Amino acid sequence: MFLGPVASLPPLRLMPRRSPGLFLLTVALGTVLAGGCGEIPGTGPSAGPAADTTRAPGVPPPGEGLVTTTTGRSVAAVTEQLKSAISSSDAALVADITHTQNAPADSLRPDGQRGGDRSSPRGGSSSRLRPMRLLMFGNPALGTPLMQEVQTTGIDLPQKMLVWEGRDGSTRVTYNAPTYLAARHDFEGAGSSLRQMGDALASLAEQAAGRAPDTSAFNADSIRAGAGLTVEASDFGPGKTFRRLRSAVESRAGLSIRARVDHAGNAPAGDSLRFTGLLVFDNPRAGPPLMRRAPTMGIDLPQKMLVWEGNGDNAFVAYNEPAYLARRHQLADTTGLSRTARVLQQLAQEATSGPLEIRQRRGPPGMGYSEE
Repeated sequence: MFLGPVASLPPLRLMPRRSPGLFLLTVALGTVLAGGCGEIPGTGPSAGPAADTTRAPGVPPPGEGLVTTTTGRSVAAVTEQLKSAISSSDAALVADITHTQNAPADSLRPDGQRGGDRSSPRGGSSSRLRPMRLLMFGNPALGTPLMQEVQTTGIDLPQKMLVWEGRDGSTRVTYNAPTYLAARHDFEGAGSSLRQMGDALASLAEQAAGRAPDTSAFNADSIRAGAGLTVEASDFGPGKTFRRLRSAVESRAGLSIRARVDHAGNAPAGDSLRFTGLLVFDNPRAGPPLMRRAPTMGIDLPQKMLVWEGNGDNAFVAYNEPAYLARRHQLADTTGLSRTARVLQQLAQEATSGPLEIRQRRGPPGMGYSEE
């Protein structure tokens, strides 16, 4: 049972205000499955560190909460095999995002193709973005119980698998361990859903890569409850908050909405879930430099914001802190992250605050706002 964002996630940065409401969220970008969770289990991340990451001194091995397996097949072939495996399972595909397709021209190979320069025996310069695909998929029967425990879990659902090319030319399949979700969102129930999710994710990865992932090395004790989540309380109900968020994203130059997920609307019949809606969006110029330096960052991109109704008709907005994602993926060079953090904060404020309060909190000019 969800006890409310402050009680269940004490470490979150919560900026209280007031609000009420009820909400109805539309689903976009093709299929969005129920409970947007579409998840499947996996018990932990791979024993070895993910390749192509830049390590920061004194930080744990890269890939916190990630499971990875490797194959010699191409990114395209592995992705198609994975999509076939998903369609044959109880999950449904929500989105297929080609990170390299969305990258600007200066992120492409010197020959004009997208991805790394294959003329190099190591797969090309690290300054080029190699082939990388992200599949978002979900099985609401598994994801809904997790969000019934703690609604913020919806920011990490639907489940995702990142298929990417390493510097050695091999292809890796990476996904979030379900136990990472449990540790990050601080819930202890839904053990059956977590186990089923872990088994299903491991099976999908094995079908796609032809090799079972190593899920034995993950220690959930290293993950702090509420890690990397910023939460703002809204002055409005969940429906209006979500509409304001969508409008704020659509009005900002450079941002594009990639998916909208109605977790509550997708919940299986008989399962009750208060409004929980996810907005997925990106800036094609901001993500590629990060993924070049730390490819596993692609599993947390595009950016996401979650809007949900608390247990008192109040609404909240949550998003992933860029600094946390940098630590998670061992990104030592954090150039550009402070600007991303400001944009996310501004979007959250526009969704949750009235015009007067936004202007007061806006600060100096030149932040990309237009007067309301």
